[in-house]
Parts: sequence; C-alpha cells; structure tokens
Amino acid sequence: MAQAIRDTWMTNHTVFVVPQEDLEPPGLVEQLHGLRITRMPGPSHDGLGASLAFQGLRFWRYVVGLLDEGGGHGKCEWVMKAPVSSYVNAAALENRLACFNASESYYLGATTAAYSPGQDPFMFPHNQAGSIASRGLLEHVASWSDYCLRSWGGHDSTPFGSQAFFEDYAFALCLDDMGKIGASNYADIDTSFVLYERTAQTSSQFDKHPDTLKQCLLVVGKLGSAEDVRHVHDRVLWSGWHTSIPCIGESQMGKFSISDQMGNKKPYYDERIRLALYYCKAPDMMYLERELSARLDGLDPRSGQGSLKVETPASVNARRHLCIFVPSSPRKQKFIASAEAAWRVWGTNDTFFVSRLPLSPLLDPQTFLLETDVDTDYAHLPVRTFLL
Repeated sequence: MAQAIRDTWMTNHTVFVVPQEDLEPPGLVEQLHGLRITRMPGPSHDGLGASLAFQGLRFWRYVVGLLDEGGGHGKCEWVMKAPVSSYVNAAALENRLACFNASESYYLGATTAAYSPGQDPFMFPHNQAGSIASRGLLEHVASWSDYCLRSWGGHDSTPFGSQAFFEDYAFALCLDDMGKIGASNYADIDTSFVLYERTAQTSSQFDKHPDTLKQCLLVVGKLGSAEDVRHVHDRVLWSGWHTSIPCIGESQMGKFSISDQMGNKKPYYDERIRLALYYCKAPDMMYLERELSARLDGLDPRSGQGSLKVETPASVNARRHLCIFVPSSPRKQKFIASAEAAWRVWGTNDTFFVSRLPLSPLLDPQTFLLETDVDTDYAHLPVRTFLL
C-alpha cells in the first residue's frame, strides 16, 4: 500500500510513521525502502503513557517534536494524519485548506459521534478520513498532550470494539478538555468523502460516484489493496479533465444542520468555517458580490417595477407566451457550437442568447448584446444569472 501511495498521491512532505521496534510487523521497514519514514519512540524514551489507547496523543506529541527539530511548527501550515489504507486527493485538499487561516486553531475532519449516557454526542474525526491540525493549533498540542497523558495514565485499555477509532477520539477529547476546541467538518461529507469500513463497499461506492465529480473527493477509504489505490487515483485524474466543475456540496448552499436518530441536532459547519467557505471564491467574483450588495443596499426588492405591490399592466394578446434566455459566450468555439446546437434542436422564436459580444451570424438575430453581462465560468454561473 505504501508503494502505491508513493506512485499516486504522495507529496514531498509525506512521511510514513512506523511503530516502535517491539510492535513493528516483521519486514515492515524493508517494504518501505526508498520512502521517507520515521519511527515512533517507545514509552521508555519519551516518558509518556504506554497504552495503545493513547497512541493518538503520543503520535501528535511526537509529530510536534519533529516539526520543532526541523525548524519549528511554522514549517507546516497544516498537518494531516491519515491511515495507509486511505487515498488522499492532495491537490483538492490543499485547495480546500487554502480557504482557512492556518494561524488560527482548527482541528478538521469528517466528523462522527460517540455517545455517553446523559451527555451530548461528542464529535471527533472519522479515522478513515484522516484528521488535520492547523499551525495555530500545533502551538498548543505538545503541552496539552503531555498533560492529558499524565492525567489519563491510569487508563490502560480501550473500550471493546473501539480499537479502530479510539486514538482519534482520545486526542479530540484532550483538545476539547484543554482548549475547548472541537473537531469540525470542513467539507460536505457526501460529496467530498467515500468512507466505509468494508473495502469492497468502498470500491463499489467510489465507482458509483459521478465521474465528473471524482476530482472533488478529498479522501477515499478504506481501500484493500495497492490496485485499489491506483484505480482511485486514475479515475480522479481522469475526472480532472472536466474543467469548471464546482466542488460545492449541498451543505454549503445555506445554513444546514446535521441530526441523528436520537434527536440531537447541530449546525453542519461551525460559523467560522461556514463563512470561510462562503468567501473562498475567485477575487473577481467577490468584487462582483460586493458591488452588487452596495448597489442594492437600502432598496426594497418588494417595491418598485415588477413587484406585487405595484399595479401591473393588463394582459396583452400579443404578449409572448414563454421567453427563454440562454447565457452564452464566444470565448471558445465549443461554446458557440453548443449555442448553435441549442438553436437548431429546441430553440423557438422566443429563445434569446445573451452575450457581451456577437456569437455567430446564425445566432445574431436572436442575440441580446449586454455590456453589463459578465462572462463567468460554470462554477460562478449563479452570479452571472443574478446580474442578468
């Protein structure tokens, strides 16, 4: 699996962490030949708790130590812990993390919940989706992890059935206890992740995911073989040939909530993350939004021309029954060809194409030339539509 990661999604800053020597499977280091590896120290070396239940605390404590040795935690804006059985779409992940200020404290993941009698559900990152810490959070991880390991040292076992996720749960619990920092969603779980414990189900659901949107996936896991990793990588790369795909999940379209069967309910995103995602747009689109907001400030959309409060003219028999307006563009020949195909196949006398510049002689009689039109890509078409 590690060799498949090297051949597919590994970056220049990917490090494979192997366990302490007495817990290392035979031949593991030999299989990682040529890869960048580091070994977790044993409890006798770092003086911290030996329990596997707190492997996550020891992992993050060790990683912070490595960063300090390599020039400080400022060397990495973000640090991700991911299992070797998951595929990470590094390019898409970096684009998403660019929406946030790494100097602030973030602990991100595809959250899941743990339940305790009489308490609210506790959210922590799904182990297969990985967990991500910002540079601002890493400044506190060493002291907080040390304190939690000392305080919880008497607990030396994991609850039955929790071995797969308890280390992520324990680290999240430490962050919550020490800094009131909770694990947060940072992407739409349905459209950005494919996460299943059974490898066959992961592969099946990945193949069912729309091909054009596979480029939007951030993490896919659990994968069962090196061939599965390469297959996912090939399909994600192929998906990238489809440009102008908006990687925006439904949860980013408004203020959504998540709930469970027990009636618990909370916002899908923390407000800080929701706003960061909303304003993570191309600069020219942000300028348009601010310009439009300023233009409409103080105006009542329920009054004025076309509103229900204004007396409307009587119906005229000659009025067109249905007018269709099609935002178009001469920027590429294929856009013109698409508009001409629409006109030939389904266009009516009341179908009009909208553009800043002429499209073609065929479409000239049906084209509205609007100087105020903005030729956006597909991802920002709602902005253009709003202007029209």
